[in-house]
Amino acid sequence: MPSCVPHALPATAPDLSAATTTVADIARETFLSEGTVRNYLSSAIGKTSARTRAEAARIAQDNGWLPPR
Repeated sequence: MPSCVPHALPATAPDLSAATTTVADIARETFLSEGTVRNYLSSAIGKTSARTRAEAARIAQDNGWLPPR
């Protein structure tokens, strides 16, 4: 069933809020390949119409698309 939240990020998306974290670090932490992490980041940035990973994280957090920290 599709999410009723527009542009919702997948539950398996890596934590984008740590903008200084490298793709390699995220890949190790989430047990995903670096290519998969890059794809998730690219998708999240595109879905939020952001220009940067940090901006995508802020937009997602502001809209309640990420779980509270």
